[in-house]
Amino acid sequence: MSKITLQADIQKVDFPIEEIIGIPNTVTIKAMEEAQKLMNDKNTKFFTDLRDFLDYLKK
Repeated sequence: MSKITLQADIQKVDFPIEEIIGIPNTVTIKAMEEAQKLMNDKNTKFFTDLRDFLDYLKK
C-alpha cells in the first residue's frame, strides 16, 4: 500500500458576513423581481406537490 503525505498551511480568512447574508445583492434583487412577475402572471403554472408536477409532465 502506498502512502501519500499531505501538508497544508492553514490561513485565517475574514468574510464580510453582512455581504453574504441579510443584505440582498443586485442578483438576488433581480431574481426576486423576476419571481414576482411570474407569480403575478396568470399563465404561470405553480406546483406545490411533486406528484402534481409529475402528473402535469405526463400530459
